[in-house]
Amino acid sequence: MSKIHILNGAQPYEFAPGKLNKTLAERAKVNEPAKYRIAKRAAEMVHDGDLILLDDSTTAMYMVQHLQKYENLTIVTNGVETALALGQENSHTVILLGGVLQNHGASVVGPITESNLQNL
Repeated sequence: MSKIHILNGAQPYEFAPGKLNKTLAERAKVNEPAKYRIAKRAAEMVHDGDLILLDDSTTAMYMVQHLQKYENLTIVTNGVETALALGQENSHTVILLGGVLQNHGASVVGPITESNLQNL
């Protein structure tokens, strides 16, 4: 069994340091079964009306499908693809933090992002 590094999703430790050099599609293929299980378990902790924060990880992307059963969630994310996927559902409020686009267009980061997060 590989050692798992849980930072921005589940990925074998040897892949974690190079995360910024990989596209979202490339990262999604790394340790996919573990990401799915983590996403499902994390979604089970959510309740209707919750405010949740999701990062730009592929594990967060896997959570999207499990959040469809909830109502009136407010979901804050710096993940562009995550926000777009969540935006397909009209039952939630999705807040995409602004900032500098990076990581092959998958996320927004930087002082603007941090400021927006602090001002929520």
